[in-house]
Amino acid sequence: LVGTRAKGTAIPLAGAFEGEGMALCDDTVSPPIVLEGDRSTRFLARLRLVEADDALVVRAFDASTGKAAYTVDDLGTYGTASRFVHMAVAGDDLLVTAPAPSLRILDVASGSLRRAIPLRDRSESLCTDPKKGRAHLELGDGGVFVVEDGKLDAAERMPRGCRDRHELENDGRATGKLLGSFVETKPLKGEPRLEGVKTLARCEDGDGRTVLVGTRAKGTAIPLAGAFEGEKMVWSGPIADVSFASLREDARLAAVERNALLSIFGAGQGGWRMTALDTRSGDRLWSVEVEPLFSVD
Repeated sequence: LVGTRAKGTAIPLAGAFEGEGMALCDDTVSPPIVLEGDRSTRFLARLRLVEADDALVVRAFDASTGKAAYTVDDLGTYGTASRFVHMAVAGDDLLVTAPAPSLRILDVASGSLRRAIPLRDRSESLCTDPKKGRAHLELGDGGVFVVEDGKLDAAERMPRGCRDRHELENDGRATGKLLGSFVETKPLKGEPRLEGVKTLARCEDGDGRTVLVGTRAKGTAIPLAGAFEGEKMVWSGPIADVSFASLREDARLAAVERNALLSIFGAGQGGWRMTALDTRSGDRLWSVEVEPLFSVD
């Protein structure tokens, strides 16, 4: 029997987390896997070790005893790396992506590391083709690969229906209308534009400068901004002042007022920050944490 606590947070009940306090099992990007066959039955899951510095691990349990068989750790914290740690099983290989970014190939029975492969961007999706004993990996920059027999080979596209995470894109509906604000939807066309940046908003600062706000065109959607005087770029740089690994792909807001670009962005599991950049120089004026409201963006 496998279940969760009947009332309150649905904590999986097993007796396998002794000494670590609360541990939460989730299916945010990779659902738990049950392996049956010649080998002893294994239950593989991503775990959030709440009282162990919010560590994110992949753990295998022996189904006959409920005890941990092995743990894949050094995967960062749940708040900063949850979207980038995926797992899948292909043949005798356990595949785990790390936020470094890299792909780890382990022996699914023992957890011993067979190979670690550096990746050019963090993982977007990882899923298994059980009939062919291989997996498909999609990166944040759009690259697709086949993982088979411990090797990584380029592929044209992900197989249809091959997704292992909930879609993160918002539905494009604005919840308010501030002067110059936006909710991330489709990229804007036209000039001026920043090289390698998907422009999502253009604002005028009243002193002859056009301020652009957007995200990196390929790879992880890092929020970026820049300013132009006519066709001349004055400055450009990142909006966020936190680790890029902690940024969420929530809808972002931005507005220009009194030579200041104001922007709100999601950081960590549920936190928000607001920052201001000088539209004349791009210098950061200030950055503060915004108090979150339950179930409200």
